[in-house]
Amino acid sequence: MVNKTLGSLAGVVLLVLFGMGLWSYLEAQEGKESARGEVKKSKTAVLEIRPWRISPTLTGNLTSSLREELARSGQRQVLSREQLGGLLKERKITIPEDCDNPRCWAELGKALGVDELVVGRAEELEETCSIILSLVNVSATREDSYVREYAASCAEKDFPTALKAAAAKLVSTPGGALSPLSGTILVDSTGPRPTSEGLAGMVLIPAGDFFMGSDEAANERPVHVTHLDAYYLDIYEVTNSQYSRFVEATNYRSEGHWQDEFRPGREDYPVVNVTWNDAQAYARWAGKRLPTEAEWEKAARGITKWTWPWGMIFVSRHTNSSESAVGRPLPVGSLEMGKSPYQIYDLAGNVAEWCTDWYDTDYYKKSPNANPKGPTTGKERVVRGGSFYHDKGKVRTSARLSMNPQSSSLNVGFRCARSATP
Repeated sequence: MVNKTLGSLAGVVLLVLFGMGLWSYLEAQEGKESARGEVKKSKTAVLEIRPWRISPTLTGNLTSSLREELARSGQRQVLSREQLGGLLKERKITIPEDCDNPRCWAELGKALGVDELVVGRAEELEETCSIILSLVNVSATREDSYVREYAASCAEKDFPTALKAAAAKLVSTPGGALSPLSGTILVDSTGPRPTSEGLAGMVLIPAGDFFMGSDEAANERPVHVTHLDAYYLDIYEVTNSQYSRFVEATNYRSEGHWQDEFRPGREDYPVVNVTWNDAQAYARWAGKRLPTEAEWEKAARGITKWTWPWGMIFVSRHTNSSESAVGRPLPVGSLEMGKSPYQIYDLAGNVAEWCTDWYDTDYYKKSPNANPKGPTTGKERVVRGGSFYHDKGKVRTSARLSMNPQSSSLNVGFRCARSATP
């Protein structure tokens, strides 16, 4: 009789669980934990890691490993693959193929009823392999952490190690909105380092070699290996408000008509209509300098041969170029997915940027292998990155433009650099 009663009770419990739905049951359990004063765990959903030139079988295994790594700390209530699949089916949620930005991820997270969403990509480019992970704060609609971890090689055995390191960094990085002018930096194994006091809003680019140039245009040839010492670079283009403070503090008389494009509400837009001399004057006042052409290109493409800061495939949503049809600058840092490997914004499009170098079409054929600073003389200065006016070919990481240093344009601004050592 006792056994029959226990069996009946077990059946009732199962019916209740299925009636409530598994997720409702988990919420009820969480409520009990909170009532007992236990720390509430974040509900976290991990989407399948997307492959880029990597075996889908490998990324499936990596996703399972990532869930295990995140759950191991005990700070998160991580949905299993089966739980996530059940929720997607129950709530009739389809993940769009083009869901590749914090806003879309946050909407997906809200539909799932989770606190956090983890998305990732495993990719192989030019024989360089890496794991990229993002931790999305669903309620705040923001990307709290972004990590890129390079694998020792593209051999399958080296991916789990890279994944484990990336997962550890993802959850150990303090959360914070990556909003314009915030100065928040998230690091990877070869990327930006936390900056010291007085260098807020800059990223430390580590010393090392990178591939400079491309075969796309005559003035970009030949592709060559260039070594650069460590240096800092602004995360964002210099804004109207920053340039305005400089002018007010120094009574500087700008050669360009920068105020023509500075209207109320545009404080965080990139300053434009500044000459090369104007940009130089601001940089000196700020205790910085303009970047060399080589420094600019390394910051844009990293140690890979990427065509654009985010990879090898052009995506119009990642850049403010002519394909985007915006037709004007956007506030700095508006395009999260357009960041470079060093987490620097707007290096493709928005506004083109002055560099310190004189321009020479054939300079790459004679440039030094280490810390090139451009020709000693010339008629025009280098301009990099392209702008909202330029097409995808001109916003490539290796595309070289130039302009008379005494000229200014409504689509040309600048950002600053600083040497890591005196």
